[in-house]
Amino acid sequence: MRIFFVQSILLILLVVHAVGKQSRSDRRLTLKIACDDEMTVYVDGARKHSDRRSQTIATLEVPPSTQVVAVKCRNIGGRYGIVGVLTDSHSSKTWVTDSGWKCSNRLENGWEQPGFDMGGWQQAKDLGDDHFMLKDALYEEIASPERRVIWSSGGGRDQVAYCRKGRD
Repeated sequence: MRIFFVQSILLILLVVHAVGKQSRSDRRLTLKIACDDEMTVYVDGARKHSDRRSQTIATLEVPPSTQVVAVKCRNIGGRYGIVGVLTDSHSSKTWVTDSGWKCSNRLENGWEQPGFDMGGWQQAKDLGDDHFMLKDALYEEIASPERRVIWSSGGGRDQVAYCRKGRD
């Protein structure tokens, strides 16, 4: 009886451990991000998305081990900005575009890579919540009350913004 009890406890512990391990490894992250006008998105240095269409949202699956999300946005006139949210598989917010991002108006070699030295980079300029996106169903896909439209510190004078958020 005692051996059966010990074996049952061990079996329960193994199942709990396996389920916990599975839920951690199955955790997916989804990045939804938009830029006015032309956007390229990098995840840990790898180009994952590029488009030239304003008012579109890129939806990307990214691994939980992601260290850096980097976005290049080119303004070709009028309104400008970058807005996005990274959520986990339980729809919990992980990252949003806000003043915690670092931005520059200059292209620097390796800027999209983990470990890049952001010594000369500035805190992202907060342009508010509704700087450029049309208020429609598409905009609501980037749902988080904390998300902000960001840009490099020069604002509208900067034609291109290189912005990144990382764990490094």
